[in-house]
Amino acid sequence: MNKWGTLTALGIIFLFALLGVGVYIHFELHDMLVSIAEEQGVVSAHEKISIDSQIKSSIFLITTGFLTAVLTFLAFRVQSTANKKAREDIAVERVENRYFELVGIYKEIMSEITLDHVGTGKQVFHFMFFEYKHLFYFISAQKFKNVISGDTLSVEECAKIAFCFFYNGITGPVNTTVENSECMQLIAKNDYLSIVAHIHLIQQADTEKLKELLNTDPVKYINDYVDRSIKTGEGLMWFDGHRLRLPAYMKYLDLISEYVLVKSKKINAKEYLKYLTFRMTEHEFGVIYAYVNSEMNTYTERVDKIIKDDIVDIRSLFYKYNTLHEDFLA
Repeated sequence: MNKWGTLTALGIIFLFALLGVGVYIHFELHDMLVSIAEEQGVVSAHEKISIDSQIKSSIFLITTGFLTAVLTFLAFRVQSTANKKAREDIAVERVENRYFELVGIYKEIMSEITLDHVGTGKQVFHFMFFEYKHLFYFISAQKFKNVISGDTLSVEECAKIAFCFFYNGITGPVNTTVENSECMQLIAKNDYLSIVAHIHLIQQADTEKLKELLNTDPVKYINDYVDRSIKTGEGLMWFDGHRLRLPAYMKYLDLISEYVLVKSKKINAKEYLKYLTFRMTEHEFGVIYAYVNSEMNTYTERVDKIIKDDIVDIRSLFYKYNTLHEDFLA
């Protein structure tokens, strides 16, 4: 029972107790006065009956008035509670309507993500996920040294370097954005150039070279797309970056997450976030995980919180698509 309900119940109990005490005192005084009057011969039997009748009428009127007041008060409380519930329902309905509007826009943004010779939306995320996974695999396999600590690069460091290449792309001999990034300062210049050379090898390979690479590690995880490009003659542009695709998607995903978390007092945040995440594929999760753990993650505070705190219990469902999980390259 809430605070107002408790106070109402206590108030009604108090009023009934007060009425009972009043009636009790009234009868006691009446009996005492009548007894005294009879002893002194002041009141006759007829007058006593008349007084009793007047007292009963008075008690009836007092009781009726009291009950009327109590019932009026209860009716007011019931109406007030109903009005409050109606206002809360309307507020929740507005939040829900706005949420589904945002989800609708998310679907539009997803459909606008395109990649030549690959497709749109979730098809692009499938391609992006394996393109990133390939880079992560290649960099991890090289066992590069951290020039600061002297140790082999950690999983987290490999992931950040891979995402930097994946996100910014290599479309020429050099990319100063990639070269000057914070994570790239962890490796030697020759190691950086070896990654660039590997990317150029795949970008510049003709059909015969792609066939040669198809059964070797250099195209691991992207061999399906390599094979398709050979069969269809589609000129896929590998590793040219995704700066035109991911920022708008990630910022809008963060906007929806912020809206749900801010409005969590009116709705079940976990339930609504699950509704959103269940629309996603595991490859989307893979790219989102990589983005959140990269140095490019500058405007996804809420998505970061949802993933790292595992608010919607999805980590266990899609752990193989999380770069930082030990089975990611399994």
